[in-house]
Amino acid sequence: MRHGNFTRAAAELGVTPTAVSLRIRDLEADLGAELFHRSGPRIAATEAGATEAGAALAGRIGEALDQIRLAVEAFRGGDHALRVTCAPTFGMRWLAPRLARYHALPDAVPIALDVAAELRSREDFDVAVRTGLGAWRGFQATALFAVEATPMLSPALLAGRQAVLAGGLGFAAAAAV
Repeated sequence: MRHGNFTRAAAELGVTPTAVSLRIRDLEADLGAELFHRSGPRIAATEAGATEAGAALAGRIGEALDQIRLAVEAFRGGDHALRVTCAPTFGMRWLAPRLARYHALPDAVPIALDVAAELRSREDFDVAVRTGLGAWRGFQATALFAVEATPMLSPALLAGRQAVLAGGLGFAAAAAV
């Protein structure tokens, strides 16, 4: 449930979203209870999934998956990917075009990229790149560079209103760690 959808869970497990969905359906069939409400890509716990027993089941499965992940990492020699989360526009327009050159470096650390509009929970990433003033509670923010923005507004919507200049808003891109 920590991801809120099967796509993110699949990315973490290194399988397809369909594989996760099918395994959950198999589990629900074995248990004789529906654990999740599905609404497009989003999932939410059902009444059965939200019970104390459902929470205990999820916790134990999570612990087992963590143990499997740790065993696989130990087998691979401990290569840990740097977990980076960033806004979709930044990921697509700035970061993605630079990743191939980064990965060509001899000492490049693998990167697990999570592209999402919302900020993830602290446990889900090592570095977050977000746009804003940097006042994210519980995070240390470092300004990376100024963000250029061009607000657009039709003359019909502006009629009878006073325009506010964007320069006084003080937006900048920042990395939250």
